[in-house]
Amino acid sequence: MRKVLSSVGIGSATVDTVLDDTELHPGETVGLSVEIEGGSAEQEIEGLYFVLETKYVTEDGGTETAEIERAGATESFTIEPDERRTLPASMTLPRVTPLTKGGVSVSLKTGCKIDWAKDPQDRDHIDVVGTPAMQAVLTAVERIGFAFSHSDCKESSVYSPAPFVQEFEFEPANSEWRRKLDELEVIFAPLSDELEVRVEVDRRETTYTDLTGSEESRQWISVDHTDTRKLQRRMRALIDDHF
Repeated sequence: MRKVLSSVGIGSATVDTVLDDTELHPGETVGLSVEIEGGSAEQEIEGLYFVLETKYVTEDGGTETAEIERAGATESFTIEPDERRTLPASMTLPRVTPLTKGGVSVSLKTGCKIDWAKDPQDRDHIDVVGTPAMQAVLTAVERIGFAFSHSDCKESSVYSPAPFVQEFEFEPANSEWRRKLDELEVIFAPLSDELEVRVEVDRRETTYTDLTGSEESRQWISVDHTDTRKLQRRMRALIDDHF
């Protein structure tokens, strides 16, 4: 009877994941410990799996869950009733993992594969911060006079192997930019060792923009350093050159 109940999740083994670090960045390999506690009956664990997930906004305004990465670990083993076992593992966050900034969330789901039974699972929200180059770009934008306002992941088939890109939106924070611009947007395309950044500037509507239709400017820059002052000058020049 206990085996029957375990097969539908009653009295089954439980799983809990503990990460070695609390803050991670895209491209980083994180160590973790998986704590498994046996249930009311002996169970054969076929292996562990890890799934990194986030949500993104679709083109029609809906919400979808994206599987950023899936990985497996360990060989099969038997967990006895009430047995406690801790297994080490690791997982690499893909470079396209979004940053948990402005309401964007990333979760790590851990599960045990159990034949003919409901998989016990654990879900943990993790903090993902930018790489040093990403942080330098975002800091540079703020230092030239913009304030971070919002971030979300939106459906896109370009710039990323994932089904989405993460957009970082900034508003003018001083009178100089308020007279000229409505918004500045940053998108990272971390597809190689060199960070590619798309900068989109929305110009404030004027009679000139109404006539020319040139309200937006999109430019790509490559960043291979973390010198915030250099990036400030580059960002300011990019805006001045197009407005």
